[in-house]
Amino acid sequence: MYKILYFDLNPSPLMQYGIMPAFEKLGFKVCMPRNRLQFEELKYPKCMTTTLSDKEKYQIMYNAIKRSDCDFVFLNGANRYYNAVPDACRDFNKKFIYWATEDPILYDLMLPIASKYADLILSPAIECVEKYRDLGLNAHLMMFACNPDYHKPGKYNPKYDLDIILQASCYNHPTRLKGFDIIVKPAVKLSKEGYKFSVFGAFWDSPLGMKYLENPLLYKGFHPNEDIPDICASSKIILGVQCSDTSKTQQSMRSFEILASGGFHLTQWTQSMDYFFEDGKHLVTVKSPNEAYEKIKYYLKHDDERIKIAQQGMEYVRNNHTYEHRVKKSILPNL
Repeated sequence: MYKILYFDLNPSPLMQYGIMPAFEKLGFKVCMPRNRLQFEELKYPKCMTTTLSDKEKYQIMYNAIKRSDCDFVFLNGANRYYNAVPDACRDFNKKFIYWATEDPILYDLMLPIASKYADLILSPAIECVEKYRDLGLNAHLMMFACNPDYHKPGKYNPKYDLDIILQASCYNHPTRLKGFDIIVKPAVKLSKEGYKFSVFGAFWDSPLGMKYLENPLLYKGFHPNEDIPDICASSKIILGVQCSDTSKTQQSMRSFEILASGGFHLTQWTQSMDYFFEDGKHLVTVKSPNEAYEKIKYYLKHDDERIKIAQQGMEYVRNNHTYEHRVKKSILPNL
């Protein structure tokens, strides 16, 4: 049995509920660093205020790999002290798998880690895979996906009994800002007409967030990721925004999670959404605020169509886009 070590430094459930259960299903033993107290100090966003220097953070990660009897080390994302992972893997003969999850937006930040001793580089953007390969690196496509044991139909929760809901952070990326214009503005307009609309996520109470929401009462703070199935069972329309409209493959992991949980997903159009999903069958995509406004109103009035699309989207994602599929296709054959 192979052992794989991973660092849970990002509060996203991507690792805990996504990729690592897939490794376990395929016979790997998944290990965490032994000293959890130290690693709590490294977690984002706590690491923004910790008194540890980058050198100390580097040493904590390096020592964890040194002590481990793992065969593989899996890392995603990027930070300055993440270089400890490729360095330790080289020094202690561990295979290093790197998932550049922020590609293509932060490709320049991913590259120094990806190009440093990684045995396998994974990227959700096929365009970045080609860039890595041009540098002579072992790179393969691996998009986000769902875990059917976790992302599944939930239970009704009156907290999320809404006509329209958006769970997304208010990041200042060009494509995301375009998505806010396309998706959020018409939803705010509909809230003024009496439809129930709420937004969850980070930074919406910032000046940028309030520019789009206008009404601070629309912002409800955070909800635990564990609530996504219940949100999909309770809210009629779950909105989506994307980070890249130039990549053929990169898309938000939230789209897979919503669809797998049985939610009706209306999202900003991108090349990737058009490439992997059938509009009007698995989900609904929109290209303009007017189109979003009209389609949201339409599907709120047509329950049967909305429920049918949500059901078809759920079956499609759970059958074709799971993390177990990703590991089998993108990781195991390429190590």
